[in-house]
Amino acid sequence: MPSAMTQYSVGIRRETKTEHERRVALIPSDIAHLRAEHKLAFYVERSSARVYDDDEYAVAGAQLCDSMPPCDLIVGIKEFPPKAFQPLKTHLMYSHTIKGQTHNMAMLRHAIKVKATLVDYEVMIDDRGRARVQSSYTAGQAGMVNTLWGLGLRWAERGYATPLASLEQAQNLGSVAAAEKGLADVGKMLRQAPLHPDLAPIVCGIVGTGNVAKGARSMLASLDPVRLSPPELAMASLSGSLQPNRVYEVVFNMRHHFGRQVNEPAGHGYLPYLSMIVNGNYWDESLPRIITKADISALFDDYERPKLEIIGDVSCDIEGGIECTLKSTFPDEPLWDYDPARQEVLSADRHLADGLLMMTVEILPTEFARDASHIFSQMLTPVVAELAQADFGQSLDAMSISSELKRATVLQQGRLTPRFKYLKTKVR
Repeated sequence: MPSAMTQYSVGIRRETKTEHERRVALIPSDIAHLRAEHKLAFYVERSSARVYDDDEYAVAGAQLCDSMPPCDLIVGIKEFPPKAFQPLKTHLMYSHTIKGQTHNMAMLRHAIKVKATLVDYEVMIDDRGRARVQSSYTAGQAGMVNTLWGLGLRWAERGYATPLASLEQAQNLGSVAAAEKGLADVGKMLRQAPLHPDLAPIVCGIVGTGNVAKGARSMLASLDPVRLSPPELAMASLSGSLQPNRVYEVVFNMRHHFGRQVNEPAGHGYLPYLSMIVNGNYWDESLPRIITKADISALFDDYERPKLEIIGDVSCDIEGGIECTLKSTFPDEPLWDYDPARQEVLSADRHLADGLLMMTVEILPTEFARDASHIFSQMLTPVVAELAQADFGQSLDAMSISSELKRATVLQQGRLTPRFKYLKTKVR
């Protein structure tokens, strides 16, 4: 058992999954707090991509390093390469293994081999089902900005000049505050000068009621939208009572269906009435799809040019809840066209009018890297203090860590914990 004088060590990895990742799990000021309050030693791998400079960590009292020394706890955001796992040490990340993701089973096998402990943010859930640590709110904010920006680009490509053309991609705005200001300015212009009748009004469908949807709605609020339920939208659209100089927000959950149903207006659910969709709904293979390829094909077959121009799939499950999400993207190339006729990525020889614009960036929070890191770090700070001192050499039930951390422990010194035994067949 460690003595009261033991100094525990925490390592902060440089993110290596993609060159586009700029976030960090712990910001310098929170490291300074943890050092002062809990006497933890910190090692931070140098990174030129990180939104906080190396010097800021040095000032906070962390030791900079080119490669990670042995640490009691190693912290990152995205999954680690197999070689980054240290024997008998604790590793904290989004591992993307709990659904048995094939591409990460080699990583999990290696972690088992070196008897590592793996704790996953994704399943760090409290007794009321709330995520203790999450970046999905910021993902929703960036997803909304990028989808509105994409809508403006699509309209400009089709020859329509609109206030949305003044928007920029989230990563170019630098902060949530700058994005909110830009959207507020657009909202004023829309109210003063209505869109072309072919386009008006902007109707935004938001799928889900969790943190992603809340983040998306917080950003759309800068446009001062009128809020309607899905049935209210259908009635107002059919009666022609929507105002051309307003933006409309419509929130969908699993009780509402977008696609073709005989007893709903136009035979396409609510799809014909929407300009854009932002999806933040959780999905796995046990759940029905939210929008199918057939839904989109039927919409484009029956309308010469549907009102729907773009889907921003923040959840980004490939061929999942939004079945036409065929690929994920990074911030440098965030948009692509889906071909409803061929149900594939639109080829270069097809005209853009044939396609549905898709925004499927898989690391959206990094587009607001400083905001996202600040929020994430605040949530993570008490977790780090608890995990760094945890003794995973005893049984999980006997440990004094919180129930959230016990639930989030996928591996304990190389053994799958009871909650994740189902992964055993995946790592053989």
